[in-house]
Amino acid sequence: MLDVVTQTNLLALGALIGTCRMFECRTRPVRQRWLYRSLTTQGGSWVCPITVLPPLSSRTDPTAALHPERVAGLVSGAGYNIQHIPSANNPAPPAQEMRYWYQHYFHTTRGRRALTENRDELVRFLWNLWSPSWTFDDSTFEATTRLLANDDYVDVVIHSYMHRYGSVPGDPALEKIESSLTGQLLITVPTVVLHGADDAVDIVNDSTDHVKHFAGPYERRVLGGVGHNIPQEAPKHFAEAIRSLREYNP
Repeated sequence: MLDVVTQTNLLALGALIGTCRMFECRTRPVRQRWLYRSLTTQGGSWVCPITVLPPLSSRTDPTAALHPERVAGLVSGAGYNIQHIPSANNPAPPAQEMRYWYQHYFHTTRGRRALTENRDELVRFLWNLWSPSWTFDDSTFEATTRLLANDDYVDVVIHSYMHRYGSVPGDPALEKIESSLTGQLLITVPTVVLHGADDAVDIVNDSTDHVKHFAGPYERRVLGGVGHNIPQEAPKHFAEAIRSLREYNP
């Protein structure tokens, strides 16, 4: 594997995946297939460590678990993020069900219409809800809403939340991989978990016992005054987590 690339390149990789590809693909399985193939078909030329933005953790954590030989290190938001779809419909504590209200909302016609007709208002509300201590300006939000205007955005979001609950089928081409992941595979590569203390979706206490899912070098860092969107809210901490993995890849 190559030497660890610079933080700029790693963050650019996240931006590339997040803006150029995820919104071009109509369904969650298609996005997963593109990302999975991108991460596992580069032979010895793949850069390391793989670093993940919180929205991508459920796509790249599986790559680290399934192909540790291709991953030198992982920065994961809010803990272990390999979804377990067979148990997704088990009731959570009422307080957590309340925090996931939008996921249930997007299962309904009303939720889909809201995301279609009141997109900017709904998304801004969710940003404020998920990261209550983050004060972002209009220009920061507007830079994102340009992406939300993509014609496939609603289809991608709705399918993603419905698929994680088993409400719609995934891509048959990925069924073998999906089945492997139901075993909640251990992640063996060096990992830094970042969790915002003010995260109002995945609350900070939820990742306390996630260490059981990691068999390699592991560190969990709680970031005070940070919510759900770690790379934008705490870019220095995010970059430092990437740099700290160098010690495992001299």
